[in-house]
Amino acid sequence: MTLDTNTLVKPELLAPAGSLESFNAAIEAGADAVYLGVGELNARLRAKNFSVKTLSFLVNQAKKHRVKIYITVNTLIKQEELPSLLNLLHQLNQLKIDAIIVQDLGLVYLARHYFPDLALHASTQMVIHNSLGMLAAEKLGIKRVVLSRELTLEEITSIREQTKLELEVFIHGALCYSISGLCLASSCLGGWSGNRGRCTQVCRRKFRNERESGFHFSPKDFWAVNHIPVLATLGISSFKIEGRMKRAEYVYKVVSAYRRLLDGQTDVDSAREELLLDTGREKTSFFLSSTAQLDIIVTDRPSGTGIHIGKITDVQKSSVSIETDRRLSPGDRLRVQSPEGEDGKVVKIAQVSRSGSKQILTFASLPGIKKQDHVFYLANKQEKNNQWSKYDPGIKATSFQKTYPKIHKALKSLKIKQDNNNVKNRLFIKIDHLDWLNMVKEIDPDYLVISGDYWFFNELLGSPKRTRYWIQKLVVELPPFIPETELNNYRELVSRLGDLGVQNWMSSHYSHKWLFPETDSVFADTTVWTTNPATQKQLHQDDFKAFTYSLEDDLLNIKTMINPNGIMPLFGYIPLFISRISPTAASERLEDDKGIGFVVKEINGLTYTLDEQPLCLFHRREKLENLGVKNYLIDLSFIHPSRKTIKTLVFDYRQARKTQGTILFNHKSGFK
Repeated sequence: MTLDTNTLVKPELLAPAGSLESFNAAIEAGADAVYLGVGELNARLRAKNFSVKTLSFLVNQAKKHRVKIYITVNTLIKQEELPSLLNLLHQLNQLKIDAIIVQDLGLVYLARHYFPDLALHASTQMVIHNSLGMLAAEKLGIKRVVLSRELTLEEITSIREQTKLELEVFIHGALCYSISGLCLASSCLGGWSGNRGRCTQVCRRKFRNERESGFHFSPKDFWAVNHIPVLATLGISSFKIEGRMKRAEYVYKVVSAYRRLLDGQTDVDSAREELLLDTGREKTSFFLSSTAQLDIIVTDRPSGTGIHIGKITDVQKSSVSIETDRRLSPGDRLRVQSPEGEDGKVVKIAQVSRSGSKQILTFASLPGIKKQDHVFYLANKQEKNNQWSKYDPGIKATSFQKTYPKIHKALKSLKIKQDNNNVKNRLFIKIDHLDWLNMVKEIDPDYLVISGDYWFFNELLGSPKRTRYWIQKLVVELPPFIPETELNNYRELVSRLGDLGVQNWMSSHYSHKWLFPETDSVFADTTVWTTNPATQKQLHQDDFKAFTYSLEDDLLNIKTMINPNGIMPLFGYIPLFISRISPTAASERLEDDKGIGFVVKEINGLTYTLDEQPLCLFHRREKLENLGVKNYLIDLSFIHPSRKTIKTLVFDYRQARKTQGTILFNHKSGFK
């Protein structure tokens, strides 16, 4: 099928650029816009990224070609980074960047108050996945929303019909197993936060269940090529290609294929054949057709980028043997990856000889290559265009001032007025099972948070006597991901819970604030990431009664932004992944190669992968109280109700003693 370009209002084709070569390749291939990172405040720190000085040349080069530039500033910001952030926003404002892509609510607050001319695009890290999220984005002054990748065509269509904001959707590239913006796996297993651009790709690792080892969380690459004819008619503003970690050759191939398809110069079948050779992973259209699991996960081998061409059959002193149908040549680049899924090694072929069906490859060095390692083809030596590594001749830089002159005033305005003398300590208990209701009475918390989905709360509404004791202390929390098709059900549910007497709510997504009655009290949970006082300011402006410190935060950062309205998580299981994908090892215990255990639970369309050891900070209570922390949370979610368990936890909490078999999360390794 070929697109009818006579009637089509073509979406912008947005390309990734992790290097100057990729930037130039994207322009040459026909991109309408390019997105790239500057410095360290972006979600792809392993890409080369750009300096602001380099950017001062690129903005003029882009204008020459009528190409827009969007800058990714899509990470969570720590308190100590706020001066650097303000200076960066000041620099980008002077360079007249077309837009910045953001995740942190504090960054949105600062940009809107001090740099109102900067256009804001909501990153997919903001987890906007329904029309309620679009409403919240509009209230924030967002111009465009990058939708979550987990949506169906039906859901995207419905959202488009209910908002005037620009929509951006991914059409090609790598997938995360977790919903982007809800992943704590990298942070928990090493302290490198995926929400801060430091993802160590835990989902690509090998895990063992009771039967076998496999890559149970490693998805294929996404492509929407088959759905472009429909997507192009929906009024989507921008089609986005993932790949700031990819080489320039990849960017050129993928952008070129979609450019020709959108311009009516090729048909879907031809574009699909071309994209199969993009040297990425195997392909899936993910959930575009439906949320049914359509062969998304590859379990039997490491999912390295490149075209899988075989395994190493023999290793000699300076050469290896491989049986493959692909004819290899000197200069070809290969990725060699162990069966265990460790990071692959990129090598360039120096010489090739053939013996029957085998090809014998010689490299300058063999960096730990072993028999049975998987081999992926990346690129040919002739695919490199030397012109991509150069600036356009005659391009001059735009001058800019490095330091924001009002930086001290801006930072001073964020300071929280402390009035701890009039604030008493409050304890929040969270449950996700109704059998806890009687068991937690002996703790006598100030608030009882009940977390659940539509069906769970229907069960609660069916037995109102069970909640009568708690009604004044009850706080209701809904799931962090509510599909557009279920949103009206939840609106009706909130109304019925209000009739029951519920007047306190907890938002697991920022947008939930506008789902609850204006006169009620709303708290923000840990998934409304709050890692700086600017975010606290935004939440205060939106009339949130309190917020919860991020699960992945550490004491050094928290102590710089103590707020009497902050809630400190003291105990709870850590959701490493929250996903719409059902893994191949659902409802099972898994273990990685270091012996760390994980538990997988499915709850009404979402899959939660938990660290087997919960967080516990009971023994840090005195230190936290001395810092000024007044509110504490004990989260019993994912725990089978047990009087023995609650007695142990109550004793440890009151004795300020760390419970056995628990971890400190980033309070030990640091929030990086």
